[in-house]
Amino acid sequence: METLPCNSAADFFCVNAGAALYISGLIDSYVAGTEQAKNAMANGKANKKLQQLLAVQGS
Repeated sequence: METLPCNSAADFFCVNAGAALYISGLIDSYVAGTEQAKNAMANGKANKKLQQLLAVQGS
């Protein structure tokens, strides 16, 4: 797994995504949601999903 760059944009995304996962009941804790978001960014899943959304919605 690649290491994410330390920057405020990546941190902001992960914190917000983690909160959304937790609030929606998809994950057991806020911390686990944030970690899952970090993993999704590191392994490219977050970017892949973004590209899928852009293809459906248009850019």
